[in-house]
Amino acid sequence: MKKYSASDTKNEETVKKATNYDLCLILGLVGFLLGSIALATVLTSYLKQRSCACRSLARFSTVTMRTATTSTSTTATTSTTTTTTTTTTTTTTTTTTTTSTTTTTTKTTTTQTVTPNATSLQYYCARISSYMLWNLYSSNGLYMDIDTSNCSFTATPLYFTSMAGDNMHSILIGTTAIYSSGQNTFRIYIQSVGGDTSATLYSYSQTYRWNVNWFGISP
Repeated sequence: MKKYSASDTKNEETVKKATNYDLCLILGLVGFLLGSIALATVLTSYLKQRSCACRSLARFSTVTMRTATTSTSTTATTSTTTTTTTTTTTTTTTTTTTTSTTTTTTKTTTTQTVTPNATSLQYYCARISSYMLWNLYSSNGLYMDIDTSNCSFTATPLYFTSMAGDNMHSILIGTTAIYSSGQNTFRIYIQSVGGDTSATLYSYSQTYRWNVNWFGISP
């Protein structure tokens, strides 16, 4: 049997250690290589997926852009609106009515108008004496001599009088009192209830046309 010395034992241990170290280094390198290969595989797969994703995104963007372009093209469609204007013409007919007014002016003169009427029993005659026949009397009165000769009374008739005018003749007194009556004439006197002067009464008689209505009845 071979005997080993202490130095041989130590060398053998050194060789074993070196061998174990080399083995570990080799295993480490192999593991590193395997890890590198796995990492490379993962990176390659990731890059492929990324590339596919980018291509898909690009395709999606292209489709989106095409869709957007299509939408824009659709929006840009021009609509034509036709407006119909209806014009209504209104014809207005104007009727002009011309009214002709005929004015008749009656002029009063001092000529006496006599209306005689004869019956088998009596005879009467009536007329209107003009306001222009008034005369001043005293300081506060007027008088009028009335001619009845055109009535052709055969005797002194019964005379009756009343006053007519536009205004103020209601203030008068004496309008029905007969004086100096005869076959062809009679007289009346007037005054105002307020005691107006003759000049004032005469002015009123001309302004308000105080005519005297009278008639005579002959038996």
